[in-house]
Parts: sequence; structure tokens; C-alpha cells
Amino acid sequence: MASCISHHQCWAHGVEDDALVLPEKLRNPLSTPPMGLRWMKSHMEALLEEQDEGIQDKMAEVKMYTDMLEKLKRANGV
Repeated sequence: MASCISHHQCWAHGVEDDALVLPEKLRNPLSTPPMGLRWMKSHMEALLEEQDEGIQDKMAEVKMYTDMLEKLKRANGV
């Protein structure tokens, strides 16, 4: 259970670090909910795109090292 709480705290901290805290004008209860939802949607989409790019970069790096390892194994006759 403690690890779940820790994981959530890390996630929440990361979200706040990525500027996903609502601007003051959207925290106003008089603001229309759709305005806040559109803002959150656009920021979440941008965050997901950044994460997807990072994952793709990491997968390419893993493939590069896997290919290199396979070449070394073949060269050593393993």
C-alpha cells in the first residue's frame, strides 16, 4: 500500500511540475466548466505526445543496443 501512495505522489508531483495546475482564472467557480475541461484536455494531450515521443526514442535506443548485442554474440560464436 505504501508503494501505491508513493507512486501516486511521484505522479502527482510530476504532473504539477509539467504545469498542469489550473491557472487561477480557471479555478474561479464562476468560470464555465467546459473552459477548464478544454484547457485540461489540451494540456493532457500535449503531455501524452511528449511521453509518446520519449517512449519511441527509448525503444529505438533499446533496439540499437539489442542489435549491437546480437552482432557481438554472432562475432563471438555464441
